[in-house]
Amino acid sequence: MGPTRTCIICRTKNDKGDLIRLVSDKDGNVIYDKNQKINTRAIYFCKNKECLKKCENILLKNKFKCKINLDKSKLLEVIKKVDYELGE
Repeated sequence: MGPTRTCIICRTKNDKGDLIRLVSDKDGNVIYDKNQKINTRAIYFCKNKECLKKCENILLKNKFKCKINLDKSKLLEVIKKVDYELGE
């Protein structure tokens, strides 16, 4: 078993490879780190539609808080793309 991380929405601990990893570059752009190799701080989500939908709702209500610098509108765009990929 590899390192564990916590989903920022439901607070469930899972193996790092079983979660969606989103990182921010120095300009605040949000990147979906599919290979989990980008060397920077990240936020993690469960690979299920419930957590992604909850995150979308939190972002739309402007109540999203995290310790890394993320552009919230760009984060919403990336989450919608990830949600679409999970649906396929």
